[in-house]
Amino acid sequence: MEIEWENMDRTALQALYEQQFQQLSSALLDGAKWEDVKQQRLLLTELSIFLDKRGGTANPAEHPERT
Repeated sequence: MEIEWENMDRTALQALYEQQFQQLSSALLDGAKWEDVKQQRLLLTELSIFLDKRGGTANPAEHPERT
């Protein structure tokens, strides 16, 4: 599935990342096999890389306002 992230603003990208992260986390916590969520993992990885290249970070621990 090809998603055109270039046309999305930072807020929409971050919301999409959070949504995908929650879905993947829930699936794994509910007992999904690692291989069964491969496409979800790849999508989340690609989105994370895109967010990072855009100048931000999807990792809350690296947020500049973190105290």
